[in-house]
Amino acid sequence: EVDALLHMLRCFQSDDTVHLDGAVDPLRDLETVETELILADLQQIDRRQPVLEKLERTGDRDVGRELSLMRRIRDCLNKGTPVRLIECTPEDQIIVNRQNFLTLKPILYICNVDEKHAKGGNAFSDTVAEKAATDGSHPLIVSAAIEAEIAQLASADEKAEFLASLDLDKPSL
Repeated sequence: EVDALLHMLRCFQSDDTVHLDGAVDPLRDLETVETELILADLQQIDRRQPVLEKLERTGDRDVGRELSLMRRIRDCLNKGTPVRLIECTPEDQIIVNRQNFLTLKPILYICNVDEKHAKGGNAFSDTVAEKAATDGSHPLIVSAAIEAEIAQLASADEKAEFLASLDLDKPSL
């Protein structure tokens, strides 16, 4: 149970760091994770739907409404649409919120860039920002290498000096 999801996406090229799929493609990586989350939500519906079908036989209108909503959500998930992008009435949204779907959670895309692109990002992080704009998510540009260096520095003065040498005002995190 979390309030949001963070997707750390590789947005840098490096011969020293091999990518499992052979090439850097943050959108492909994002889609892989999103697919896994959709599958988890579908499993949740698979567990809930038989219970609702049994309860529906009692004639409870609220159960019928929830069952209908779960069927609609299943259809959307099967088409690759995360729950957060499904339009619902305020009443339906209350039912959806109780289910704790993973694809309902807000997402922050963390674009891990190399040191030279820490200030403004790069072409990879730009594609992630475009994707984020279409699905109500938010991108954040971070250089994990820089953040690791900052964590090793003892004093605030050392940290400020290090950041200044990279033409950065503050750490991304």
